[in-house]
Amino acid sequence: MAEQGTEVSLLGKIAGYTEILTKDPRSTVFVPLSEAYRKMKMLDDAIEVASKGVAALPHYAPGFIALARAQAERGLVSEAAQAFEIVLKLEDENLQGLKGLARVRMMQGRIDDAQGILIKAKRLAPDDPQINSMLGSFNQGVAGAKTTPAVDAANPAPEPEAPIATATLAEIYVRQGLLRKAYNIYRELHLGDPQNGALQSRMNEIKQLLDYEQGQTTPHPQGGATKEALSAPGAAVATTAILSPTAAILPPPAAGAAAEMTGDVQARLSHWLVSIRRRRQNVR
Repeated sequence: MAEQGTEVSLLGKIAGYTEILTKDPRSTVFVPLSEAYRKMKMLDDAIEVASKGVAALPHYAPGFIALARAQAERGLVSEAAQAFEIVLKLEDENLQGLKGLARVRMMQGRIDDAQGILIKAKRLAPDDPQINSMLGSFNQGVAGAKTTPAVDAANPAPEPEAPIATATLAEIYVRQGLLRKAYNIYRELHLGDPQNGALQSRMNEIKQLLDYEQGQTTPHPQGGATKEALSAPGAAVATTAILSPTAAILPPPAAGAAAEMTGDVQARLSHWLVSIRRRRQNVR
């Protein structure tokens, strides 16, 4: 139950961060977006997002930290080492970069290099428990060094505040079967834009299915909502594409770009859900 709640929370963050990044491709929000993907074990997506981010912002050290973490967890140790080295070229006293590179060197079996990096880090932060713990591990033969993840759990990349409710997030909840959450979001959006007929229609469809599941009514035989129809790929596009600017983070797209933008978002949502289902099957 706790795992499901965490996944839903991360999905919400992914939806919000993706919308922000679509609006501003040079936004630093790609860092927490990559981290959210990594925590969902969607490592290829985490690497892709971080790679595009550092290409757009080649002097942004936190971006390379996010990239290196995802690469290390994916088993791309050499690539992770290169990314951490770039961090230290940009900021030679970056503690996260030093600790991350030390972990990667330990994974590579380069113990002397790792120890030298940690000694430098200790001079910068003599009371850091992680640095002291890693240095202490050398006295124990660096047990388990090759499996030590290159992720600084005590100092994760900073995350902006949780995004506000959007139609994109509501449609993620629909696809996950969390209809009550989806309905509440659409109700909130409709309160902010009561003249938006598309919001009212979508809210009514979800409410009808909620009532049906609770045994209060039955779907309308002609055109009534069904769970399959609600979560069909085209369902979210029609609603999201015509939301007013006050109802979502994204502004209205330029003429001719709406279909491309909503199609890209819809493809991304479908990809998330396929990846999540595969991961759950693997866990079982």
